[in-house]
Formats: sequence, C-alpha cells, structure tokens
Amino acid sequence: MFKWVTGLCAAIYLTLLVFGAPPEGEELAALTTDEVPLATGFVALEPEPISFTSEPIVETPAPVAEKASEAPVSVTQLPSTQPSKPVEVSKTPITPEPIAEPDPNGVGEIWQVTGSRVNLRKAATTRASVVGQTLKGERAEVLELLDTGWARVFIIESGIEAYMSAKFIIREG
Repeated sequence: MFKWVTGLCAAIYLTLLVFGAPPEGEELAALTTDEVPLATGFVALEPEPISFTSEPIVETPAPVAEKASEAPVSVTQLPSTQPSKPVEVSKTPITPEPIAEPDPNGVGEIWQVTGSRVNLRKAATTRASVVGQTLKGERAEVLELLDTGWARVFIIESGIEAYMSAKFIIREG
C-alpha cells in the first residue's frame, strides 16, 4: 500500500513538473468573457469592484435604560435546573472492597490454547452446538472450571464466551 501511494505521488509530481508550468519566457494567455462561449440562457456577469475605505468602523453601544421598568424584556424564562428540594448526601464513608486472593484453580486468569483447532460449545458437553473454534496459541480467560473436565472461557482474540474441554488449555506464564 505504501509503495502504491508513494508511486502515485511521484507520478503526480512528475506530471505537474512536465505539463503543469508553461515553458520559461511564456505566460498563460488570459481569456476574456468575450472569448468564452456561453451556454444558451446564461449571461456573463461582470465582477463588481470592491472598494476599501481607510475609515475605521465604529459601533455605538445601545442606549441603557435608566430604570429597570423601562428596559424591554426579551429573555424567555427558562425552567430552573436547580432541584426543588435539597439533595441528601450519605455521610457513611466508602470503604474499598478487599482485593480477592487469586483462585488456586486459575479462574479469572489468562490461559493459552494448546489444541490446534478446538471447538467452542454452547454447553459443557460434546452434544451441545458448536458456536466457534479457537486456534493454538490464542488466549482465553477462564471464567469457570468444571469438575467434568470442561471450562467456561472467554476467548480474547474473537470475543466469544463458550465452553471448551479443559485439557486443551494451560496457564500462561
């Protein structure tokens, strides 16, 4: 892709070099509106001249009313965004939850797929429908390890959450 873009830029540059500028000593001829044929129904308009003045533009401020009752009111009254009653704030301190100890079984950790092509299933049985496949080396977060030899996993590369045989995954690290 980079080679194509570079080649295209170089081709445009060379084309402009060769055909873009008039030969030295020559100037481009200016066309007048008399020389340009117009389509039927169109009229050539002469550009209006622009005049510049050296006088500064001064804006005068609007007169200020002496009394508030004299000032015209043109502002629409918007509903208040303030709550009608005060908001109660809890005074109990927020305590952070303790950090959970890592699961000795490896639940919640990232594991690696060891099988060359492993079926991902809707349920923890070979009779369940296949929802996808994972390849060797892909990473899976183990969500649950079952006693039946199955694991509920989230495959990071594909974003699929499904069941797979636990014998086809090992802990990373």
